[in-house]
Amino acid sequence: GIRQAQEVGRQLQGRGVKRILCSPMTRCVMTADFIAEILGLGPNSICVEFGLVEEAKSFRGKTSAEPLPKWTPLILPVEDLCAFSSRIDTSYVSHMHVNFVKDEEMLNHVREEHETMNTPAHRDEVTRDRCRQAV
Repeated sequence: GIRQAQEVGRQLQGRGVKRILCSPMTRCVMTADFIAEILGLGPNSICVEFGLVEEAKSFRGKTSAEPLPKWTPLILPVEDLCAFSSRIDTSYVSHMHVNFVKDEEMLNHVREEHETMNTPAHRDEVTRDRCRQAV
């Protein structure tokens, strides 16, 4: 993963990248930091956009035999994500807020709630719609 992130950074060199918009997932912040390092970006160059987080499927257990997910917190606050990158712009205000809540109707499931979600949809449509609006 580190080598791949560094390769992405090399591919982006000379393209005028000044900031990186990334998901609040820890792995995404770490990837963004490797890319920013290769690009020579400094402080405040990574913006954490909560609308870019994938749909809640990654927070679910797949079978009843799997350990239960840790429900709180599912995603770290920006201040805690700073432990993974010194380049995070803590003044950046996310365009979309997404809540992940334990779904009591199904074992090991989480559902998400956000202001653009009016009716239940296929989980890939949820991610696609939310990312379009965030970007």
